[in-house]
Formats: sequence, C-alpha cells, structure tokens
Amino acid sequence: MAEAHAAVALTFTVSSEGVAFDINKQAIEAVIKSGVVAGRKRLIRFKNSIYNQVYPFHPSSWFYFAFTVFAAIYLHPDYRQSPCGIPILYLEGILQRYLGITRHYHVPACLLFSLFLWFFGSLLNKAVLRILFSYTGWMYSNRKRTNWYDVLWMYLVTLFKSKHPRLYGYQYSLPNLPLPSLRDTIDRYLLSVRHLLPVAEYEERVRQAELFRKGPGRRLQFFLWMKTWFTSNYVTDWWEDYVYLASREPIMANSNFYGVQWKFTRTVQPTQSARAALLTYLFLKVREKITREELEPLLVNKLVPLCSWQYERPFNTTRIPCLEKDKLIHLSDSNHIAVYHRGRYYRCPVLVDGHHLSAAEFEYMFNRILYFDNSPPATGEEKLAAFTAGPRDAWAIARSTFFSSGINRTSLDAIERAAFFVALDDEERDLDSDVNEDLSYLGKTFLTGNCYNRWFDKSFALIVLPNGSCGFNAEHSWGDAPILSHLIEFICAEENAGIEQNAPGLHYTASGSCDGPVSKQIWPTRLRWDIPPECVQAMEASYNIARNLADSIDLYVMRFCDFGSGFMKKAGFSPDAFMQISLQLAYFM
Repeated sequence: MAEAHAAVALTFTVSSEGVAFDINKQAIEAVIKSGVVAGRKRLIRFKNSIYNQVYPFHPSSWFYFAFTVFAAIYLHPDYRQSPCGIPILYLEGILQRYLGITRHYHVPACLLFSLFLWFFGSLLNKAVLRILFSYTGWMYSNRKRTNWYDVLWMYLVTLFKSKHPRLYGYQYSLPNLPLPSLRDTIDRYLLSVRHLLPVAEYEERVRQAELFRKGPGRRLQFFLWMKTWFTSNYVTDWWEDYVYLASREPIMANSNFYGVQWKFTRTVQPTQSARAALLTYLFLKVREKITREELEPLLVNKLVPLCSWQYERPFNTTRIPCLEKDKLIHLSDSNHIAVYHRGRYYRCPVLVDGHHLSAAEFEYMFNRILYFDNSPPATGEEKLAAFTAGPRDAWAIARSTFFSSGINRTSLDAIERAAFFVALDDEERDLDSDVNEDLSYLGKTFLTGNCYNRWFDKSFALIVLPNGSCGFNAEHSWGDAPILSHLIEFICAEENAGIEQNAPGLHYTASGSCDGPVSKQIWPTRLRWDIPPECVQAMEASYNIARNLADSIDLYVMRFCDFGSGFMKKAGFSPDAFMQISLQLAYFM
C-alpha cells in the first residue's frame, strides 16, 4: 500500500473556500527519476543500434578515415588531381548550391566524403564476413589434420572480424538460412525413414514422394523461395507458432525444460533467502548487460558467431493462453519480480527511487515472505498455477472468464508482467549428494514441481530450496536452452568470483546471509484474489490432468564421472553428437 500512496503525486480538494492543491514532492522525485532511467535506456539502445549498423567497424574508426582523406588532400600538390579530388569537388558544389555555404566549404566536404568511405567500408566488411560465415566445410573437417583452405578461411575470418563485439554486433553479418532444394529435402526425408519402414511401405513412400515433387512440392518450394527474400530465417516464425504456440497440450514436461544447481565455492552455506536474493540480483545484473548489449555473442571455435536474437526475450516475457494458438508478450522493461511461497503470490520491486536493490535488500524482502507472513493462501490461490500446467484451451477460457477484470486481473498482470518468477520451495533435498535417487527426485521437482508451484508460462522460474540448492524451469517457445545456459554460466562465474574474492555485496557472511547494508527496507506486496467456486472447479480439473502427466514421467538422473566432454573432443567427437548417438543406441538396444 505504501507504493500506492507514493504514486499519488498531485491531489486536490474542492470546498466552499475553493480548490486546495497538495503536491507530493517525494512522488514527483520518483517520477522524475524513473523518467531519467527510461531516457537513459533509450539513449543506450540508440547508441547500440548505431554501433551494430557499422560493426565490425567501431564508430571511432571514422576519425582514421577522416585523417586519411585530409592527408591525401593536403599532401597532394593539386588536390583536384588526387584520388579523392573528384568526389570532394562534387560535394563542395552541393554545399554551395543547396546549402548556401560560400566559405570554408572544403573541410565539411572532406568530412562528408570520409564519412561515406567509412560507411561503405563497413558495409563491404559485413558483406565479406557474410560470405565467409556462409562456408560450412570446417564443420566436417578433421580437426587433427586441417585442410589448407580451412586454414585460409580461419585467417580471413580473424582478419575481417573485430575483437570484443557487442551482443548483437554480428547480426547484420550473419548469412540468411539457406533454402535447400526440393529434391534434397525429399532425399533426406526418405533417408531418415528408410530404416524405420518395411520394404513395401518404404517403396510406397518413395512413390508418394515423387508425386509430391512433381506436383504441389514445386508450388510450395516457390513460396518458400519467395519468403527467403523477405526474412533472414524462413523457419523461425512458423516454428514458434506451429511447433510451440499452437500446441494445445500442457507445456509442463511436454515443452518446458529444467536445469539443476550450478556449483559455487561452498565456504559458507547460504540460507534460502540469501541464495535466492543473490541469484535474483545477478539475474537482474545480466538483464542489464543484455539491455546494454555488453554480453559478447557465443562463438563456435572462437570464430563463428551464433545468432543472438533469442537474447531479447529471456526476461520480461510471458506466454499468454489463447484459443487455437497462444501468444508471447515481451515488455521492454519490468520493475518487479513475482515470488511464490506456500501457495501465496507476492510482487517484489527491483527498482526503488531510480536505483536497483542490492542482494541484501532482496534478502530482507524474501525474509519477510518466509518468516513474517503467516497468512494462509486465499481461496483458489494455492493451486492457481495449475492452470499453466494443464491444457492450454482450458487455461485460455478460465483466464478470459475469471481474470479479465478486478483484482484478479491486477494480480495476474503482476505475475505476467514480472521480469521473471521466483519459487521459494519448502522441499529439502541435497543436490550435492551422490545418491542418484535424490538427484532424480530433484530433477522431477524442477521439471514439474507439484504441478502448481511453478508459473510455467513465464520465460523462466528460479527455484530455490530451503538448503540453498537451486534450479530453474523454463518455457521453451521464447528461446532454446543454450541461451539460458549462457546466462547461468555468467551468473555462476559472478557468484563464484564474489565468494572467492569477498567482493562487497556479492558474497555470503559467516551466518549465511548476503553481505552489505539494508539501506531500503522494502516490504513485498501480497497479491489479492477473488476466485469463485467455478474457477476453483476448473482449476482442479487442470491440476488433475497435470498431476497424471507428472506421474507418468519416467526420469532418472545419475552422476557420470568416468569421462566428460574433454574425452569426447580428444576422440574427435562433438559432445552433443556423442550424447545424441548414445541415447539413440540405448533406445535401439
């Protein structure tokens, strides 16, 4: 309620004596600070957009071009006869004729010409990189005996790319997804089913494939070819829409994925609130780095960049249920997170008076939730997230019927518009144990939970257990696992470095709490609900479906310490391909 009072910046009272105004200076200052923060973020995005347009050139490299042009002009006896003379004379004429500049027009003409050379050079550099990145022969070469043309290719890539690119620096240098020929597509399909079908059925499939190639296949291939001219990836939108968003089955376990605890230096065992607070702080820190594009893109063999487009949506993103096909909602910013504990939902701010909260201040909020709020869940609140674990159409109908107005809409917006979701569990299991049964139990806990303690529609949910162990559950339609793995790797490194170096505000004290003072004692806001019996009945139906799905999952997690990815690489195998073939072989046997 304090936030609601602070939000009233101007009040007035009408009486017989006139109108009396009351200005809340604190609210005005908060509004100004939030405006400054928003303006700073827009300025950063604008600066980064210019940087990405000219990368791998740096904006400061324009001065080298300007210096070269001036040197070529002034060191030549007659600059009109120099290589830069004709275009500069042309620019001088334009400045005189259309802008009315009659004096000192030589310097701006040289600057404009150097700017044109600089921009044209950046376009040429990106074009060369796009051609180089289109080469895929290096994937199939023997790493122990590299071909001379692969060595030449690596040298050229190193020559034309710059060091320390921003997150989206290579986006304009990546080649479009190539469209395979119709015959190649059909041949690869027949090859994939050849060993799965009986001889007679396979021959019939070959005949149908040939009819498809001569008939509708040509027309469909033409439409695909047309689409490649208007998009860099002709698959992305269809894949997102029809593989993920159009699915009507529960997303829990069918498309959502999970991850288990990342290790850190256990000099001190942190409390649940402290671990959740520090991880929340680090997640928000990496979100800020994404906004500023300070993360470097993933590189294959430190040479070939991967597309960074999916980094736009790990935060401030929610999947919204709709009939026939869901939709993804992504906000440019969010100033709060949603927290779940023992059937109750909370809204926790991450930005107060224009300043981000520290890990110690997040711990203070989480302690208020864990130890100071003993109120029971409202009617229907405890199992509310079962809607997100059940069939999509049922959730879409319930959302439009019971959560379209009033306090239910306000509270649901607080969850869906949060930066991410935090679940403070009360199940105690030790992730560091060598007991495979405990690891399997934890894997299923992070994958499905109890079917209502994860908001499966959020981009990801951070899950922290009472002993400080943690994991995550992620919705799949916004992006793939390597993106979230990259962010968690960054967070893992930051947490380990903070603990080992006793960095201020980034380590745990001897009592297991977060280091640092609590300068702002902010209380979380408990979300309110008014859920009718009809909604509770629909909620129970979704829960029963999700519960049956969770019970049908056969998941076994074990620690395998005999060898790892290093051995696979030394043997000349890709670790990913090694694991895929192992799983297929195990299924075959």
